Amino acid sequence: MATATFTITMTATPEPVSEELKITDVIPYPNPFNPEKDEKLKIGLGITQLNVDKYSVTIYTSGYRMIKEIKKEIPLRQNYIEIDTKDLQSLSNGTYYYYVIITKGNKEAKSKIDKLIIMK
Repeated sequence: MATATFTITMTATPEPVSEELKITDVIPYPNPFNPEKDEKLKIGLGITQLNVDKYSVTIYTSGYRMIKEIKKEIPLRQNYIEIDTKDLQSLSNGTYYYYVIITKGNKEAKSKIDKLIIMK
């Protein structure tokens, strides 16, 4: 009978280090989102610098009419944004577009536009 030995190796994850403030990825979870069932919408961000000062999420209809802007003046210490269900409760079923803006000092970065599906 053959045996095997496994060794767990801890690998350090490098912290983002860049002079440029940039959002590389935007991933909403869960998508589709149900405001009646899900607690919070999380938007995962790939950012080049940590400790962002403030952020905002702007939501548009499929006709690109702005219907919601969620601004937070609190520091973003992790690589995701949590949006409370109460902020999305008024949205009806459908596809929406959104983007995220993050600010650190006098630098600002805007994400690409992404889709969010609401299903109640």
